[in-house]
Amino acid sequence: MDYTIKDSTLHHDPASFKVHDSRDSALKVGIVRDVYQAYTEEIKYIVEIQQSNITVPVVCSLMTRWGGVQNFEEYGLRTYKGSSTTDNMGAAYKTYDTKVGDVVIVAFLQGNYRDGVILGGIRHPARKPEMTADDITYRSQYNGIETTITDKGAYRVTNKAILSQTLSLAVPGLPVPPAVFNPTVAGSYFELGDDGSWTVTDNLQQTLKIDKTSQKTTITSGKCSITLDFLGLTTAIEAPKITVTGKISTDIVAPMINMEAKISAKLKATKIAIGNDAFELIDGLIQLIDALGTSAVMSPNGPCNPLNTVPSWPQVLMLKAKLTAIKGSL
Repeated sequence: MDYTIKDSTLHHDPASFKVHDSRDSALKVGIVRDVYQAYTEEIKYIVEIQQSNITVPVVCSLMTRWGGVQNFEEYGLRTYKGSSTTDNMGAAYKTYDTKVGDVVIVAFLQGNYRDGVILGGIRHPARKPEMTADDITYRSQYNGIETTITDKGAYRVTNKAILSQTLSLAVPGLPVPPAVFNPTVAGSYFELGDDGSWTVTDNLQQTLKIDKTSQKTTITSGKCSITLDFLGLTTAIEAPKITVTGKISTDIVAPMINMEAKISAKLKATKIAIGNDAFELIDGLIQLIDALGTSAVMSPNGPCNPLNTVPSWPQVLMLKAKLTAIKGSL
């Protein structure tokens, strides 16, 4: 009798390795049918795969880029609400291009169909590719939020504003309809340009742009625009109407400020100060009224009485009182 212990990797017993050899370690393409939360609080997906022309639902976990406690990533996949009754309506409806769920690649841990892992997604047959070989280098869309990156490094996030999901519009056996977007909301985006500039806009009439190349910040709302120069040379305000309201203070400090109104300009405040540290305009007008009041006009017959003695001088004093009431300090 031979009692030699043989190396099982070279001389394995077919009976002992029957279960191991029967496991299928191949990757499968499937479509996400449903989602639920397991007792472990982990999100699980029911993925429909085809095995020997038979539809097999598999419970799968979602693989992410990070699996730590502090480093993690969570996102949801779009599901296709199907049933065994509707799935058997016809072979055409079994194909993935008539179902709106995400198409994914599934691997099985240790070849066990009860322990699937979603490795990632591939292009759904019902969606036409949007990128070309000479196009931008990255494009993605998740729940109507589109992200793009150009080959020069410009990064943009756009709100496409999905109004009605294709999930509720799909008809068994018919092609998956495209998503419907809200035109009154869609188009807003923010962009980090390839030159380091930053833009936030509704893509209609409102824009905030920090231009790193020209070192200027521009705020635009319709025909109204405010440009702030980083170099401190000028602050230009051009608009048919600009309203600045501040309960405490609204300060604009710059070496030079140019303001031009094509129709009218209005400055309203309880106290107003115009000038510099050496001279304030309203205070100068008050002093000018006092000086004029004590001045005597010279006539051919000699000096006249001071102006503050004429009957109409009280009207000048009323104007002085109004100027004193609004005089501020710098």
